Amino acid sequence: MKPRWIYVVSLLSLLGAGRVWPDSSISRVSSWGVFALIVIDMLIKVRSGYLRRRPHWTRESWQRYVIAFVLVVGATLVGLAMAKAVDLRVPITGIARSTARTTWVLTMMVFLFSGAIGIGIVVDRLAAGDPARQFGGLFARRNRTD
Repeated sequence: MKPRWIYVVSLLSLLGAGRVWPDSSISRVSSWGVFALIVIDMLIKVRSGYLRRRPHWTRESWQRYVIAFVLVVGATLVGLAMAKAVDLRVPITGIARSTARTTWVLTMMVFLFSGAIGIGIVVDRLAAGDPARQFGGLFARRNRTD
């Protein structure tokens, strides 16, 4: 496993390049680089967790994991759809500075934050801990030994 400080330094340097040269190709490449770095890191964690747990988890445990993953990804997609509705000025989102718009945006933020944090938790649950321990859901207690 790579040291986490390398990951942090890479992210900060890519974000810094985008701030130093805004509205340039370097800014666009650095923002996509940050996104790619995060996605690749998560995919590596998912793959290693899957390979560690494949011989131990039962069918029911895998089903519970997939349901948890689909729920948090679904929350993120609902939040993104709500953001797109605001961007397109769909009438259900309300007019600017109205109570309906405020409620809509707060609900959208709840979906986005819970989805983003939930994805991190679900990936961490797969990647860390005892591989023989079955997946009990997002809110199940667990004892980390690593």
